[in-house]
Amino acid sequence: MIKTEIYAEAGVPEYWIVDRRTETVDVLTQPGPSGYAKVTRFSRGDVLRPRRLRGIGIAVSSIPWLPYDPAPARKRRTRPRKRT
Repeated sequence: MIKTEIYAEAGVPEYWIVDRRTETVDVLTQPGPSGYAKVTRFSRGDVLRPRRLRGIGIAVSSIPWLPYDPAPARKRRTRPRKRT
């Protein structure tokens, strides 16, 4: 079971998925036992309005989108190098 399904089954009324690559936000609503029934995609020019925070609006264009880098981050060494 994936996180989205777990949240829907638990009745979480609204679930946001932020996609840095496309700079969009999918808002999932109407939870049920088999997932969310409604998905609305927001992009630049749109305003997100959280259902539980009346009077609050977040412009998608104001989200601090970081440059998307599809390459995975390099792992840092956790052990010091051996000196010879």
